[in-house]
Amino acid sequence: MPARLPHTGDPGLWWTAVAALTAPHGLAVAVRAELRGERAWAAMTCAVTALLVNPVPGRATGCGACR
Repeated sequence: MPARLPHTGDPGLWWTAVAALTAPHGLAVAVRAELRGERAWAAMTCAVTALLVNPVPGRATGCGACR
């Protein structure tokens, strides 16, 4: 999601830094939820983390929806 905000095909170095900080924290929260037996929260946390660190802007992939 942070990579999609500027509507650019190349999110650059700032996205890498944000993703490097977001991914381990999001996965740590998911592991804690799983260890508490809250599997649905763990799965949701993994999904949200994946969306946040996904660098796929539409123009780079050829998606017509983002043009």
